[in-house]
Amino acid sequence: MEDALANIIAVSTVLSLLLLIIVTRITLHLSKAFFLICGSAISVIIAVFIWLIIRRHYNRSRKQLESKHVSEGRELRIEYSFLRKVAGVPTKFRYNEIEEATDNFQALIGRGGSATVFKGILTDGTSVAVKCIGTNGTDKVDRGDKEFRSEVAAIASVQHVNLVRLLGYCIVPGRPRYLVYDFLPNGSLDAWIFPPREENNFNPNRNISRRTNRREGCLCWDLRYRVAQDVAKALAYLHHDCRSRVLHLDVKPENILLDESFHAIVADFGLSRLMGKDESQILTTIRGTRGYLAPEWLLERGISEKSDVYSYGMVLLEMIGGRRNTVSRTVADRRNNKAAGIKKWEYFPKILSEKMREGKIMEVVDRRLMAENGGRGADEREVMRLAYVGLWCIQERARMRPSMAQVLEMLEGRVVVEEPPDTKMVVVDLLSIDDDDPAAPQLAAFSVGDDNSNCNTTSSMYSSAVSVLTSGSSNAGCSSSLCQSKKSNLDCLTTKENCVGYYNGYGARTVRRAFEFGRTYVVRPKGRHQATVVWLHGLGDNGSSWSQLLETLPLSNIKWICPTAPTQPISVFGGFPSTAWFDVEDLSEDASDDLEGLDSAASHVANLLANEPADIKIGVGGFSMGAAAALYSATCFISGKYGNDNPFPVNISAVVGLSGWLPCAKILRNKIEGVAEATRRASSLPILLCHGKVDDVVIYKFGEKSSQVLSSTGFQDVTFKSYSALGHYTIPEEMDAVCAWLKSKLSLDDTSLDNGV
Repeated sequence: MEDALANIIAVSTVLSLLLLIIVTRITLHLSKAFFLICGSAISVIIAVFIWLIIRRHYNRSRKQLESKHVSEGRELRIEYSFLRKVAGVPTKFRYNEIEEATDNFQALIGRGGSATVFKGILTDGTSVAVKCIGTNGTDKVDRGDKEFRSEVAAIASVQHVNLVRLLGYCIVPGRPRYLVYDFLPNGSLDAWIFPPREENNFNPNRNISRRTNRREGCLCWDLRYRVAQDVAKALAYLHHDCRSRVLHLDVKPENILLDESFHAIVADFGLSRLMGKDESQILTTIRGTRGYLAPEWLLERGISEKSDVYSYGMVLLEMIGGRRNTVSRTVADRRNNKAAGIKKWEYFPKILSEKMREGKIMEVVDRRLMAENGGRGADEREVMRLAYVGLWCIQERARMRPSMAQVLEMLEGRVVVEEPPDTKMVVVDLLSIDDDDPAAPQLAAFSVGDDNSNCNTTSSMYSSAVSVLTSGSSNAGCSSSLCQSKKSNLDCLTTKENCVGYYNGYGARTVRRAFEFGRTYVVRPKGRHQATVVWLHGLGDNGSSWSQLLETLPLSNIKWICPTAPTQPISVFGGFPSTAWFDVEDLSEDASDDLEGLDSAASHVANLLANEPADIKIGVGGFSMGAAAALYSATCFISGKYGNDNPFPVNISAVVGLSGWLPCAKILRNKIEGVAEATRRASSLPILLCHGKVDDVVIYKFGEKSSQVLSSTGFQDVTFKSYSALGHYTIPEEMDAVCAWLKSKLSLDDTSLDNGV
């Protein structure tokens, strides 16, 4: 456009000058003025032509340079794309590319609880499986986003021949997340080890794993054994060879895929967790699939890579028997002469263990395999080895299970596999039983001992939602001593299936969290001990950093106690662990409060202060989340009880909160109104709140509103200080204000040992 305009202007100029020469020739004839005007016009015309020539040359050079840059850019993009593929870095796809590859999401090949899988073909002809995470509804999208982040964090940077390869991803605001994987034509392992009738009879995953048009059949024994080795290699790599250990946490046949050569590929890392090399256990909410959960999930203990080992062992046993580990059978009720029959539950690991010790293990091998080659479809030595390994893997005590590296050595025959111990109890998560069956127990532990044994072998660790099912006759009874040990806070129920169930007040499926607090740091007073203050750190911090800061404050009469919060999964971080006093979903007025975590933090504060002398004044304070926990402890002191109605035993004299907020603000008024003692305590308890106006973590309005809520509910000594240029950190001016306030409210005389006191 610019070139055309320049040419038009040049032509117009030349024509105008020529017209001027003609007009002056007619009017001025051959006078000196005519020659002067004519010479000037010709000079301008020559200049215009020179300008056009220079401009044309410049444009040609510019276009050549632009073409060169475009070509180099294209080559760089091709090279970058090639390097990303070589390095295994996922490619970011556009939504229209995903839509085109899947033919507008027509070829459905699988569906799960929060994800749907479609087959697709990329523009280069590569067959892919596109996983759509978080399909419908806000909750599903939020849960899908967490699953998306977990899966990418776990699998994006790992490379192993037996792990699914993440080719790319697609993120579009307001839409589900998409992950693009290699397409594996033979589907998942469950279609090749379970007969179709077994899937119809009992499938604990049928509500969360529906696939259409999938290939299936009976996998021969050699391939089953190779699959066991392939999965062991993948898990050993995740547990031992990655920079951060990766816990899969959902190992099951549905998540083991088979390529065109029937090599196993471990997939679906949506529930996985990263674990530091220096960590032995982590705490997290229950996740995984019913029937494959390790006992430590249910017994309120931390989990580790041994939880994956347990799930792997359950898969091994299912590969041997060609059936689910927990199966329901309908048998005739001969006692009551009923034709309809009754439903009984079979636990395959128990059956296999008994047959193994009787020397009849081949009787429980998949019948389809035994029908091959005249009953020689499986190598008995390999069956025994696989059975031994599987039973070792499902030991109820995690420390007795082998690591995946040891499992691989066992399967490859490099070490001798000893016979697993005959344990008294094998715990299985019977949440795998169909939800529609009202007669089915929720959680169970099957005895594998004597057939006439009673249900008295469980310990206090098998608490709350655990039922004990004996394998004996219907006349087996329940030990009264067991009931006596639980009767203080649990109910003992007996069912027709000879089941004794223990349920806590929160329901049978509620599992209480276990909190393991970190190291506590104490700063001793330099002067006469007049006050003790527990100071709580913020999210992701520890007590050490604050103890160093508090030691420098000019408060020589205060003993500072700086505990470290437990490490637990944080919802706002997508379930990744961090040191935190309680779980937090979101910093908003509508977010739910983690009462269990808050009560635990307040209880820990009370325990730290329990042995302080009676003449010592008690304070509690904190920064960010620590400030929130401190304010919650203050409300417990005011009401005289925790959120669970247990008594709060400590008298608090002062509370400090920096850059924090007030949890449970909506129910605070109900705690105080109508309770004379609570009103009296609230009116006399001094509270200092400080907040920065440019805080981008806990925004200023939360701190300001916390102050307003406290003042409106009867707290008459609330001081709120704001700082215009303060973010989510502390400054000397703020700490000076804290020191002056504490000296005033705790009546400190500021004497020190250096002054001879």
